[in-house]
Amino acid sequence: MNKTKKHLLFVVTIALLSSCGTKEGAPEKKYRISSVSAVETHFMDGAQYYTSGNYISEKWNWDGNEMYRIDYGGYHAYSENFFYDNRGRIVYTTIPAYDLKSEYKYDGRMLESIEVTRDDVKIMSFVFTHNDEDEISTIDVTSTNTLKYGIENDIINGIIRPLTRMVGSQGAKAIMDKMASDVKSSKANDGEMVTSRFFLTWKNENLIRIAQSNNSYVVDLQYDNKFNPYAQLIGYHNMIESGFRYQIMSKNNITSISIPSNPTIYYTYQYKDDYPTHRVASYSYRTINTDFDSVTITITQAETINYLD
Repeated sequence: MNKTKKHLLFVVTIALLSSCGTKEGAPEKKYRISSVSAVETHFMDGAQYYTSGNYISEKWNWDGNEMYRIDYGGYHAYSENFFYDNRGRIVYTTIPAYDLKSEYKYDGRMLESIEVTRDDVKIMSFVFTHNDEDEISTIDVTSTNTLKYGIENDIINGIIRPLTRMVGSQGAKAIMDKMASDVKSSKANDGEMVTSRFFLTWKNENLIRIAQSNNSYVVDLQYDNKFNPYAQLIGYHNMIESGFRYQIMSKNNITSISIPSNPTIYYTYQYKDDYPTHRVASYSYRTINTDFDSVTITITQAETINYLD
């Protein structure tokens, strides 16, 4: 696994999968995130050899109960602004640093699509269908075939923010990795659009599988039984208060994700009132060091979630 791919496994973030339903077991109190701090540490055969130091990865800005901006820190620092309709639904977001705009469209009470533009030119879209339980069952991802993927392309993190809110950061990364492969293997001319379809499987209000047809590409996810704070935030809680009830994301916190051709990522938590206050993600892999010895590399990312309430 190359260095670029290893670091792409940790997109610091909004990344726990979350739910927006008013179904049985919903929390009595909704916590508002104020910030998320993070530190990434690398180990070789158990010995630490790198640490990023502690930094603020997310700062949430509120006007009463409405979250209007998230400031993302770290290597890819930028801000994302949120705009709502009179029903409290997100209608579009902007990332000025990259000239990005994501427009949300609805069919009645259901989220129908998200279109991402840069300088008013469409570069990506996500189109959703829903099952009888009002859960998202398919996502059609369409991208220009000239869009390049990889950690070296700063705007990618911004482009996939809407997808991250649908399936979590690692789910978004898995879809984008497969999308990149599909784009590369396509015979489309430069500038043409390429579409890939992904099927979503749910259990107990949690997204447990992302796959392509015939299970040719499968991402499996597991969860704890605690409330995910992101489920109540980022504008989707406004849909509940406005009488909208449909499943966009999962309701619990991810404990592991298995992505093809990548090591499994595991998550552990500390909680307060059934909400996570600390999260540690980790994965390991074998590689060859500069002395041509086989070593085990372990990468951990520890996050502290700070609340206003």
